Amino acid sequence: MTQQTAQRLSELRRAKGLSQEELAEKLNVSRQAISKWERGESSPDTDNLIELAKLYGVSLDDLVFGEDTASAETAPEDPQSGETETDQTPVTEDFSSEKNKKGSTRRLGEILYSVSALVITCAYLLLGFLLPDGQGWAQYWFLFILIPVIGSIGDVIRTKKAVVFNYPCLVVAVFCAIGMIAGVWHPTWILFITIPIFHTVAATIQNKQNKKG
Repeated sequence: MTQQTAQRLSELRRAKGLSQEELAEKLNVSRQAISKWERGESSPDTDNLIELAKLYGVSLDDLVFGEDTASAETAPEDPQSGETETDQTPVTEDFSSEKNKKGSTRRLGEILYSVSALVITCAYLLLGFLLPDGQGWAQYWFLFILIPVIGSIGDVIRTKKAVVFNYPCLVVAVFCAIGMIAGVWHPTWILFITIPIFHTVAATIQNKQNKKG
């Protein structure tokens, strides 16, 4: 990325009244990634460029080059009118396929949340009514913890970032399942140690992807 583009990204963000943290939250990236973009150390990928252009209300050409008039300076003259012929068609390429893909993955996440909530609720009710001595009601409520876990799979697919996977809830659900069903609470608590390990590995992978981007 050129310094001109990096400066352009910084100017547009400030004009929008956003801090680096706020922009990072909107794009679901780290603040460090935003900082590297604006210092010219790395470049946003295609999806993030599209989101930035939409957020700032500019074309991709204007976002990257900072000038919409560059093509007009070298446009050929109309031999009949003597006026410079400029193409009024937006320079931005047709990214409808990318937008449709992102919309599809976003809907996938919503579907996963809705379906998992419905299926888990039905499963819990069945277990509660069918198992004797109220075992279903007392032992299987941990199933509801799996709803955000399953839903986060759609977020992983949409953002292509493992760090957004709801691993802590998965660990809690597994810990409760083993403890309530099998009665083994120790040493299954060691599962919680894997939470910071997961986030460390996922963050490391994400930082490498940001540098490549």
